[in-house]
Amino acid sequence: MITTKTAFTTEIDDVDAAVRSLLEQLDIEHSLLAHSVGVLTCFRDFISGGVVKALSDALPFDVVGCGCIGSGCQGAAGEMQLVLTVFSSDDVVFSTGVSESLSGGGNPFTDAYTKALAGLPDPPKLILFYSPHLSGIGNDKTLGLFSEAAPGVPIFGTISSSFEFQTDKYSTPVVFNGEVYDDNAGFIVLSGNVRPDFYVTALAPQNPQKSKAVITKTNGTRVLEINNKSPVLWLRDVGIDDDSFATLASFPVIVDYRDGTAPVPRAFLVAPNGELISSLYIHEGVGISLGEMNDKDVMTTSTALVREIAANSKGKSFVLMHSCLSRLFVLGVDTTAEMEMIRSHMAGTVPFHFCYSGGEICPIRKEGGEEINRLHNFSFAACAL
Repeated sequence: MITTKTAFTTEIDDVDAAVRSLLEQLDIEHSLLAHSVGVLTCFRDFISGGVVKALSDALPFDVVGCGCIGSGCQGAAGEMQLVLTVFSSDDVVFSTGVSESLSGGGNPFTDAYTKALAGLPDPPKLILFYSPHLSGIGNDKTLGLFSEAAPGVPIFGTISSSFEFQTDKYSTPVVFNGEVYDDNAGFIVLSGNVRPDFYVTALAPQNPQKSKAVITKTNGTRVLEINNKSPVLWLRDVGIDDDSFATLASFPVIVDYRDGTAPVPRAFLVAPNGELISSLYIHEGVGISLGEMNDKDVMTTSTALVREIAANSKGKSFVLMHSCLSRLFVLGVDTTAEMEMIRSHMAGTVPFHFCYSGGEICPIRKEGGEEINRLHNFSFAACAL
C-alpha cells in the first residue's frame, strides 16, 4: 500500500518561507514509511528562483518532476504554484534515475534504467516519467527508446509544459533532486504491491477535413514549410491571424500520416522564426488540416473521466492526472476551471496531483488486449495507484 502527503505553495520570492511551509505540510518526521520518493511539478520560477533546489536539499528522499504551467491538488489549484507529493510505503519500493542526453546517440535510458533496477527487490510494475521537450527529437521516439529499455513495463508521465523561448531554441525543465535538466529525462521505477489503473480521453475534432494541405519540409519535430511556403502563411490562409499565433496550441491541428491509420489531432507551437513545433517527429509528405474545439469540449470530456475515476477510487490510494496544455489555452480566462472541477469531483475520494502537460504519456490497450505505452495530445490522462 502507498500512503501520500501532498504540499503546495505559491510563495516564489521568499525561498525560506516557501520551504518552511512545504515541510510543515508534509510533516515527514511522522509520516514516512520504509520507502519514500517525491513527485514535484511547478511553475518554472520556482526552479530558477531556488525554491526547488532548497526544498530537495531539505528532504531525505529523491524528488523527480518538471516545470509546468498550472498544477493542483486537494488544497489548491493555480497556474503559478508548486505541488509536491510524497509517496511512502512498506511494501512498494521506489528507485529513481536520470537518462543520458536525449539528443545523443544510442539508447539514453539503458544504463540509468539498469542501475535503477539494481535497487529493486522485485520486478518493476510501473515507471513514472518526466521528460523535456527537445527541438528536433520527437517525444514519441524518446518514449519508444524507454519502452525498449524497459520492455513490458507500463510508463505513465508527462512532457514538461513550461516553455521558455530563447531566440532559436526553447527549454522545458526537468528536475531531479534540485538539479535542472533540459536534455535529460527523470524517472521513478516502482516495484512491489502496485496495481495501477490507467485512464485517458481526448477531444474529437469537429472538422478534421478543413483547410487540407501537405507538409513539404521538416526538421525533426519542426515543420519548416507547408505547401512549399512558410507555415505562418498557411496559418493566415486558414484564418488564424498573427495575434493568435501565441495560442496556436489551442487549435487542434490534424495530422494525416497517410499510413492507413486515422488522422490524429496534434498540438503545435509557433516558434519566433515562424516554424511550427510539435512534440512528435514529423515526416515530409504527411497531410495537415485544421480542426476545432472549445471550452465546452474540454470540460465535458475531463468531467466525464474524473467522475469515472472517482467512482472507481475504492481500494486506491492516490491519482496522478495530466491534462494537455492545449486544453488550458482553450479555457481562455477561466484558467482554473478544469482544476477546480477535479477538486470538486474528487472531494471525499482519494488525494490527487494534477498538472498541465506538454505531452501526456499513458498506456493504452490494443484491440487484442496488448498494453502499449503511448504519447497523447489534447488528452486528459490519469494513473490511479
